[in-house]
Amino acid sequence: MNIYYHGFKFICRCLAPYYDEGDILDIRSQLAQADVSMEWVVNIANDYFVTPGLWSGLKSKGLETLLDEEPFRYLHTLHAMNLERNTHLRHQLIEAVRALNSAGIKPLLFKGSGQLLQPIHNDIGNRIMSDLDILIPLEQIPDAINALIDKGYHEADAKYATQKFHHLPPLMRSGDYGPIELHRQALHNEISHVLPTRKIWEDARSNMVDDIHFFLPSPTHSILICMLHSQKFNNQYDPRQFNPRALQDLAVMTMCYSEEIDWSSIRCMMKDHGLNYLAGSHLLSAHRLMGMPLPSGMMPGFLSRLLYIVSFGSMNWSIVERLSRRVLKLSAHQICRHYGCSRQLLPLTAYRIKYLLSYCKRLKLRVLGSPIKSAMLFIP
Repeated sequence: MNIYYHGFKFICRCLAPYYDEGDILDIRSQLAQADVSMEWVVNIANDYFVTPGLWSGLKSKGLETLLDEEPFRYLHTLHAMNLERNTHLRHQLIEAVRALNSAGIKPLLFKGSGQLLQPIHNDIGNRIMSDLDILIPLEQIPDAINALIDKGYHEADAKYATQKFHHLPPLMRSGDYGPIELHRQALHNEISHVLPTRKIWEDARSNMVDDIHFFLPSPTHSILICMLHSQKFNNQYDPRQFNPRALQDLAVMTMCYSEEIDWSSIRCMMKDHGLNYLAGSHLLSAHRLMGMPLPSGMMPGFLSRLLYIVSFGSMNWSIVERLSRRVLKLSAHQICRHYGCSRQLLPLTAYRIKYLLSYCKRLKLRVLGSPIKSAMLFIP
């Protein structure tokens, strides 16, 4: 039995927003009979930043009392700390949006920031947040920076070319629980063409909490942002690419906005950019691991199912992981991204051959090493 694989699946079942009495009895049985190692479960949850969510999921199912004293205390304490942190982040976000409103700016909040003011989980301590993501209209970015600087923020040193990146350097302030990232566009440059920022603004929904005004992405765009952001930043093109936090967000958003999500639009947008199999694999993962019903018209195809099998086969068997990493590098999306070629068969095939030759050359150098080391291989 692969401990990591079974620990991962156990975490997903605990996080799942869709469940019935049979699921609860099954998790209860696993905990009571010690079928899973809680030490491994906690370590895996820490790796994926879902430890507070694990506690929240167990508590919502009435299973937290089955934990031994040490994991009970650890998960409860970590959730309490994250709840306190997110409460402070919420106050910080409200203050920042109020300052932006005073400067005539109505920002768009997305990812974790949006969830702080319009929660989708059963408590705001569920999700670990590293920063506050705020999208600003391009022409209002200078005014937004000045409004926050007036509130005591300063720009942190950035190790990347901020002029070309999708967000500005983080804005920090002493005593705060996290930085603020003002975004030029919602998604990273390499995937922003799939869902242009202009389109997000066009379909955004106006909201008000207390005395502050802001936008949130439409439910359809929130689903797309969740999938695309997960694909880019959570082990991109790694066979083990499915992050339980992203899958839980996907399942919970589907539950909350079931009647408002335009799945046909999602299917068309992903298909137009050669990513329909990725959308299908994410939906299949959320279906099998989080209990989410598959949306009408979004039945995963052969490639989506194959990617799902490879992903979790890689988690279970290391040889599958090593092989699938190489195969995924030859995907049309990766080759076009790397070489800037078109998706037509002839140039795509030519650049795949070029990549294979380049890889073989690198592999040869790695095996033989430097000329001196190579010569030493043949010395008796």
